[in-house]
Amino acid sequence: MAGSARIDHAATIIGAGRTSRRQLDRALSLAPRLIAADGGGASALAHGHMPELVIGDMDSINGDVADRLPVDALRRISSQQDTDFEKCLQSVTTPLIIGLGVTEPRIDHGLASLNVMVRHAHRRIIVFTESDALCLSPPKIAIDMAVGDRLSLFPLASVEGRSHGLKWPINDIRFEPFGRTGTSNEASGETVELEFDAPGMILIAAERYLEEFARAVSRQPMWRTGIV
Repeated sequence: MAGSARIDHAATIIGAGRTSRRQLDRALSLAPRLIAADGGGASALAHGHMPELVIGDMDSINGDVADRLPVDALRRISSQQDTDFEKCLQSVTTPLIIGLGVTEPRIDHGLASLNVMVRHAHRRIIVFTESDALCLSPPKIAIDMAVGDRLSLFPLASVEGRSHGLKWPINDIRFEPFGRTGTSNEASGETVELEFDAPGMILIAAERYLEEFARAVSRQPMWRTGIV
């Protein structure tokens, strides 16, 4: 597809990984435009939803499913240099992306999706699974949380930050993907405030924080560019 399609409302991207009807309905309540990443088209139909676009190399979508989709909804991109999730990001412009079925059940797919989030750090992207909600932190973010709830910080680049409202403050700590990480931190106040000096910090909380992550990320400017 030449250029990108502009979608003025937030969009849900569904992949071919494990998903449920409840998850998809929840995502669509926050991001009502539905885009499928390749085999995610079959998942969308199985959950009773018709995707507006199906984007990918089409190696995971069978003929029966393709026949049920409008011809003009299919966007074949044959490049093997990027994942179907990234093909979707490159093909649409939208203020917020909610991704599901893009991290499970294979760990390599999950790592690739995190890699994509960091390389597209100028985009607001939230991913959630049956157990977790994940987002790339903007330069500053304030998250309303219950005291004692988990907020893990996992760096995919060299990042230093400051915090207020964490059980274990992160001030003056240099995080590295091959060094210090911040998994299993906890909220110590009703609002956790974070600030980082560079893109690369993934925030992970229980899946019930999906809506709060969406609210918090949408209120802040993202990074000027991603890590390339």
